[in-house]
Amino acid sequence: MSAFIVEPKTINKIISALDFRDFEYTKRELKELGLGDDPQKLGRAMLALNVDAVNQRYGDDTNHLNVPYTFHPMGVSPIQAYKSLHCWLYQCHEGNVPQQCLFKVMEKFGESLGYHIISSLPEYDRADWR
Repeated sequence: MSAFIVEPKTINKIISALDFRDFEYTKRELKELGLGDDPQKLGRAMLALNVDAVNQRYGDDTNHLNVPYTFHPMGVSPIQAYKSLHCWLYQCHEGNVPQQCLFKVMEKFGESLGYHIISSLPEYDRADWR
């Protein structure tokens, strides 16, 4: 597996999706990590985790050119947010990064976002409950 540092806009799409109404649990968990009220701080933490994963993958501690990050809210569909989140999770899946709290919170967010997408589909409404 190869790993790379995602673009800041990928992280912006993910954080922008947290504004959807159904993710109070994720927001609460992020607050417990000290990252819940500041999208800039959350974005920097997500970027740092991504850099850590890349460094662990390639045995490099150069911090990969100190990639700059500034949060910019984006209009994003749930499906785009889901795909961006899974890109970030995949690029962070190196070394001990998947055991870190922020990774686990974002992984749970992906599950919630996926459920939100599926349960919003007309086919879901038409499917039998039992």
